Order: sequence, then C-alpha cells, then structure tokens
Amino acid sequence: MLESGLFAKITVVNWQNSADQFLFAHDLYVLITLVVSAWLLSDMNYIHRWKQQKVRLELDGKWDDLETHFQRRLKTRRLFARLFQRFAVPGNLEASYALYLHNRGRSEAALETAERAIVLAQHQPSFLKSTFGRPARKTLQSAMHTRVLVLNGLGRYEEARATSAEMRALPGGKTHATACLTELHAGHLDEALILACETLSHDPKDGTARLVASSVFCYRREFAEAINILIYEPKDFTEHYSRKDLALALRNRESATFIALKRKHSATIHQPIWLLSAARVYIDQGDLDEAIQALDMTEPLLGANPVIRCAYHRYRALCAATKGDIQQTEQHLAEARSITQSLPKRDTQWETSVAAGRCYLTLRLTDKATLELQEAQRHALHPIEKHVTNYWLARTADAAKRRSEARRHYQDVVADNIPTRMRDESFAALDRLK
Repeated sequence: MLESGLFAKITVVNWQNSADQFLFAHDLYVLITLVVSAWLLSDMNYIHRWKQQKVRLELDGKWDDLETHFQRRLKTRRLFARLFQRFAVPGNLEASYALYLHNRGRSEAALETAERAIVLAQHQPSFLKSTFGRPARKTLQSAMHTRVLVLNGLGRYEEARATSAEMRALPGGKTHATACLTELHAGHLDEALILACETLSHDPKDGTARLVASSVFCYRREFAEAINILIYEPKDFTEHYSRKDLALALRNRESATFIALKRKHSATIHQPIWLLSAARVYIDQGDLDEAIQALDMTEPLLGANPVIRCAYHRYRALCAATKGDIQQTEQHLAEARSITQSLPKRDTQWETSVAAGRCYLTLRLTDKATLELQEAQRHALHPIEKHVTNYWLARTADAAKRRSEARRHYQDVVADNIPTRMRDESFAALDRLK
C-alpha cells in the first residue's frame, strides 16, 4: 500500500511538471511569435514610411536630403527590412537609386548601381521565385531601363541597343521607349519613329515614346503630327498594379497614403511635360500665341523637378526674345542658368546654352549668341545635338555676315546626313552663299 501511494504521488508530480513544461513552452512560443510578428510589422511599416518620405522629398525638391534618405535605407540595420530587400524584391532599391543618380547627372555612379540591381534581380534564389518572382521581374526590367537611359546619356549606343535587345528577350518582353531614345540621340530619325510606333502599339500611354515621335516630326517640319502625337491620356500610377494588388494596397493605410502621394507627384510631371513639349513645337513652328498659352497653362502645374523647371524658363526666354523683350529674356535665362549650376546634367546644360544662343540671335545680339552656342558645342555629345548646334552656329554666323564661317557650319549640318528641316535649310543656304 505504501509503495502504491508513493508511486501515485510521483506520477502526479511528474504529470504536473510535464504540464508546467508544456505550458511554459506554449507561452514561450506565443511570446516569440508575438515578438517576431511585431518586429516584422515594424520593419514593414518602416519600408512603407520610407517610400512615402521619398516621394515627399521629390515633391519638395530636397535632392540632397533624398540622397541621404537613400543611403540610410541601403545601409539599414533592420533585419527584416534587409531580408525583404535582398530576397523578396532583390535590386529594387538599387534600381530606384540608379534612376535618382541618373536624374542628378551622376552617370557613372548610376550605371554601376543599375548593373548591381540587374545582378541582384537575376540571381534571386530559385525557391523564392514562385512567391516573389513577379516583383523581381519588374525590378529587372526597371534596372535595364535605367541602364539604357544611362548608356544613352554617355553616348554608348551599341551597349544601349544590346541591353534593349535583352529586355525584348525577357518573358513577355516588348519594345521599350528607351530604345527609341537611343536612335534619336544617334540621329537615326526613321528608326526612332519606327521603334516609337512599336512601343505605342502595345502601350498607347507610353509618354516617352510619344515625346520621341513628336521630336522626330518636329525635326522634319511636320508640326501638326508633332502636336497630334502628344494628345493622349497619361497613365495613372495605379495602372502599375493588378486589380487584386490595388484592392489590397488601398485597404492598407500606409500603402494608400503612398499611392496618393505618387499620384500627386505624377501630376507635377506628366501634364507639365506634355505642355512644354507642345510649347517647343509651337516655338519651332513660329506660333508664338500658342506657345505662350501652353506655357501659361504650365506655370501653375510646375513642381520642384529641376529639369522641367529649366525647360519652362528656356521656352519663356525664347518667347520673350521673339517679342523683343530683352529684360524678360535675360530674367528667364538667368533662372535656367541657376538651375543648371545646381544640376550638373550635361544635356540640360547643352539645351540651356542652345536656347540662350537662339534668344540672342533673335535679338540680333550675334556676338553673345556665338559665345552661348560655342558653349553648347562643348556640351554637345550626341550626333543630333551636334547637328542642332552647328545649325544655329551657321545661322548666327550668317546673320553676322561671316560668310566663310557660316558655310563651314552649314556644311557640317549637311554632312551629318540627319534628315531634318535644318539640313534642308542648310542646303539652300549653301546655294545662296556660293
């Protein structure tokens, strides 16, 4: 009896210990789950807040702060944020940073960062592709797109074409508007227009393809077509989401805030670019009233984007010069120059110098025009840029009665073999200057 009672007590004690251990293990599991969930939620909210702040800095034009913002994210010590960044959306952050560097005129750094983004996106672990494959594919396309932009900007056309071909070879790959830009920069206007039309055939809302096509038509003196191709409904930011993903995003407060900010930012980009492109066509066509009306509509829509603001002041200066208003011309040129000083972007500097030269030529200040156009010549890289610069140098020398200099520049325009109205006018000028 005594042994049986002792055995029963030991059994009860062991059972109680086992129960206590089970409850402790259960409570520990629940605690760890809660801690990990809170940790994960905190890091995901950090990512959402980072994206929101990025757009806010872009809206406010705080470019140095945006640089710091990128660096902090790239070096973050948040474990889940780093894991998400490395495995769920590999290369996405680097692709975004590369585009920022390109827009700030830091081409070499942009190219290096874009290539790193491509490598990361291509080498996502295979066991994650079934879950996170689609974001990685989008990142790969985005990074390649930026790589083509940067290579275009560096004048490395063959490498740009090779990357465009790689993009078309991707699953579901199609002609991208960056391929049109390559041919436009190289002075291959027919090829640029063909690629622009191919792009628009599968994406009618591609704004870049429409801008390229408009530029080609403008160079050819086909002004009506240059304006008509610009008439379209810009793509809304939400069109980048599938219907299911958009519904999920809008149910999340942080994601919904991000979408609202992106739509606000897009409004400061797409509509002003469309209006400025139309103003450019009207100026080249000699339709001053329409150009001024387009610029008047642009002014209240301007955001902080320096490239867009610089274009606005360039076109204002050209309109003021056409009216003979020297004071307004100088005022807008000063604004454009101020922007180029803070934005060391070669193409923007070239465009500003050409615009200043055209303004002074219109005002019959040929010495000042020559100095500006010589500065533009130093910044010119692409064949189409050299073609345009030589044309305006020829026009300026012609107006100043420097016949031999005018003939030399007109001959350079003709020799480019780029089929523009400028080449046609150069042929006629050379006949006149014989």
